[in-house]
Amino acid sequence: MEGRRWASLAFIVFNGVSALIQVPIASRLIERYDPKWVLGGGLLLLGAGDFWMASIPIGHQSVTPLIAPLVVAGAGVAFVLSAVTAVVINTVPHNLAGMAAGWTSLLRDFGFTLGPAVVGAIALSRAAHEISDKVASDPALGQALDTFNASAATAPEAQRETVEGAIAAVNSGPLGANAVPGTVTLPDGSTVPFNPLKDTAFEALGNAYSLGYLIVGLCAIAAAVVTVVLIKGDRPDAPVTTEPADA
Repeated sequence: MEGRRWASLAFIVFNGVSALIQVPIASRLIERYDPKWVLGGGLLLLGAGDFWMASIPIGHQSVTPLIAPLVVAGAGVAFVLSAVTAVVINTVPHNLAGMAAGWTSLLRDFGFTLGPAVVGAIALSRAAHEISDKVASDPALGQALDTFNASAATAPEAQRETVEGAIAAVNSGPLGANAVPGTVTLPDGSTVPFNPLKDTAFEALGNAYSLGYLIVGLCAIAAAVVTVVLIKGDRPDAPVTTEPADA
């Protein structure tokens, strides 16, 4: 429960900064400057926040190290969301502005759905490969995993179903391997080893999600360069017509 509370605080910081900046600051900058500069600057802030979060070790159990990079990334999101529609509208003829705004909203929502799925898949795949490589290169860990996988056969009848569920979770992938505790407490109060992959999975997930942040940061920087270099700030005012030109 404590972890969920801190995770909620992190999301509040991220979204709160976005809300505080988007209306009073970003909207005024868009009115005063070419929106492509606001969009490019927002993407740079987003990339900086991602790089910063990628550098934070997963071993930190406090949300405090995340506050500053979340503020930076949240500010970047605020500028991006405010400027992207203005940039698109300013680069098409007036009579296509409505269509451009609609497509922008569609693609933005598509990105919000596809982006986390792709980055998450890359991170989990990387973590799974790291765990497999660690097990293959460490005979002691491999032996411990084999013993754990066979432990259901010798478990007490009342606990066999629970042990079988834990074995299935550990072998399901990095998230399951990290969720099952590394030790269990016996009725007499003593502690015995249980999940041999707990620490390995925890470290692998940390490395994998750092890679995910790096990928997102690089994409944000690349998008900022494309925005500033390739997007023109002046909207063409000439009407678009499909009528054939006079001979």
